[in-house]
Amino acid sequence: MKRSRFLLSFVCLMMFALSMLSLTACSENESPHTHVYDKQIVNDTFKASDATCEDKAEYYYSCSCGEKGTETFEYGSALGHAYGEWVSVGNGQHKKTCANDNSHTITENCFGGTATCTEKAKCSVCSTAYGEATGHDYDEVVTEPTCTEQGYTTYTCHCNHSYIDDYIDALGHIEVID
Repeated sequence: MKRSRFLLSFVCLMMFALSMLSLTACSENESPHTHVYDKQIVNDTFKASDATCEDKAEYYYSCSCGEKGTETFEYGSALGHAYGEWVSVGNGQHKKTCANDNSHTITENCFGGTATCTEKAKCSVCSTAYGEATGHDYDEVVTEPTCTEQGYTTYTCHCNHSYIDDYIDALGHIEVID
């Protein structure tokens, strides 16, 4: 019987102690109360996280006594992206990076411009040469040899580059007997 009275007293004492934990005096002038975290105070004391490019800032709800809760609310606006200039990354691509968060990038393939026989195309966005030069595409014109002049082949590219090669000796005179 003594043991069950002791156990009952202990349980009652524990329940009383637990109920007192939820009642606290927030300042010397205030009486104990149960915290109600329903105030939205926007200042650094209650800030949970700063605004990002895509999310608003978050703040902790607070009690009227100034105690900070664990639940949050959003306030303000997301920063949005602030992308800089396009910069070549040297592999036929260019990218731009957000000034608010350098992990936010946009990468694209270079485009625009026209490659020539000897020059790569120049990107219309980042002005960097990319791709490969097309190389010369020659048309051939054969000049046949004559009795006194050698023959040859003239190679001419659409870019007006040309050269002569494949020489054929002159035929020489052939005596014709009637």
